[in-house]
Amino acid sequence: MWKIQRYINQNRVKIIIAIFTITFIFSLIYSIRNANMTVENNIKYSNIEIENIKIVEEFIHACYSNEFEKAYGILSNDCKDNIFQTESKFEEEYGKKSGINFGKKEIERLDEDKYKITYEIFPEVDYNKENKREELFIDVYTVVIENGQKKLNINNYIGEKQIGKSTEFMENRIKVENKQIYLNYEIYNISIKNNAQENIFLDCSKDSTYAEDRDNNNYNGEFVNIAQNNNQIQINSNQNQNISLIIFKDYSTQTYVEKIYFNLLAQEQQYKIELDL
Repeated sequence: MWKIQRYINQNRVKIIIAIFTITFIFSLIYSIRNANMTVENNIKYSNIEIENIKIVEEFIHACYSNEFEKAYGILSNDCKDNIFQTESKFEEEYGKKSGINFGKKEIERLDEDKYKITYEIFPEVDYNKENKREELFIDVYTVVIENGQKKLNINNYIGEKQIGKSTEFMENRIKVENKQIYLNYEIYNISIKNNAQENIFLDCSKDSTYAEDRDNNNYNGEFVNIAQNNNQIQINSNQNQNISLIIFKDYSTQTYVEKIYFNLLAQEQQYKIELDL
């Protein structure tokens, strides 16, 4: 018995440190478990297939736990390239906003790979005032396969589609390279090669550009990054220019844009260009 007491006296500091370490580890495990239970208890599921929802839950948990590097790694390369080019941009513009003040979340399956996420946001409240308002933030996540792994597109970004359709007009070649699909609009990336000896001009005035689906429904369009008072884009002789066109169309699996119409000014005349997709 005295040997045990002697050992304790000689190693008292080590024993205290060991007890503290074990207590800390168990407390940490308990806290993480409670945090995960809080997240799970605050998620409501609607029409969900469990096999495809794990990546969504993992992303939500990562944001809630401030594991922004992990959350950023779940995003697809397309989503990073087109929306969140850096981890710090994602953290500031999205991760912190979706993780902080964790309220109830509802996950609703829209189709095979798209999920509508409804967040309850609790803004800073002046408790001296009687009215306290909760806000809803709605987003759509799309599960995609990238290099054999499931990844997410977020921030209402659905994904990219390669097109590669072109048309020849006079001495000009107009090609739609691809489109970026969002929940409420699409962005078409277009290249125009002017092989003529004169400059040509793209008409950017209001209602001059639009898209059409197979049922002859029209959707307004605007060229991106054009000054408000500038109604033309100039494409110089023997030059290639890349432009982006936004078409205001809600995402649908039933209706697709099949034609784009815009006006081209060449040799002091205006021509309506029809581009089949």
